[in-house]
Amino acid sequence: MHYPPAKKRDSPTVEDHLTDLVGLGATSLADLNHRGFHNGSEPLRVADILRERNDGTIALEPHVRRHASNRYVDRLLDDALALLADQSTNRGYFYAPYNLRGRQHGGACGIEAIKPAHHYPRALLDALADLRGEYVITNIGQSGCFTCGCAAIDMLHQTLEAENTSVRGRAGFSAQTNSESPTLRYESFDDERLTTRELGKLIAARLDAHNVPFNWDGDPDSTIQTYSDAV
Repeated sequence: MHYPPAKKRDSPTVEDHLTDLVGLGATSLADLNHRGFHNGSEPLRVADILRERNDGTIALEPHVRRHASNRYVDRLLDDALALLADQSTNRGYFYAPYNLRGRQHGGACGIEAIKPAHHYPRALLDALADLRGEYVITNIGQSGCFTCGCAAIDMLHQTLEAENTSVRGRAGFSAQTNSESPTLRYESFDDERLTTRELGKLIAARLDAHNVPFNWDGDPDSTIQTYSDAV
């Protein structure tokens, strides 16, 4: 499925339906328009905030994703598709409860120059989104360090478990060692449901599905090295 560019006249404008689009406030909308993410003087249209992933599912454009709070991403996507009267179930997902927001190192690790997550290829971020759909917490370090990121993800795991929310494991990247080649680390939280080796294979499968180059020897004790030349 492909959505036409901004000149599509029957696509509602975001301004007209701002109150219906959860997660985009007036400031975020103004910033989107100011940075020229729409076509010339045309108003920003709902179709413009959507993109087609390489697996055919529909997700939010990265520039919109950056202006929507994590908790609202799934709802924002649903609302945008509803405004287009799109009945397709082929929609990308974010699964906010399983995602860590921003860098988790708290500024104490001296790596503030590391690129933020949205600077990485969308294919890598799409693969992580797919893993969240498998009840796996992602973004251990999210461009930050593993030590602080792991501590943050442990807290999220405890919170979700206390809410009786199923969590199968963790999988997330950090660019602490090499900002151009994020390293993926992973761990199962329940070997009976999903072993660490099976989780590694699941990660590899999702990276493959999104054409993300990676290197992994199949050993569950080995990290997975990804590369930033993914499309």
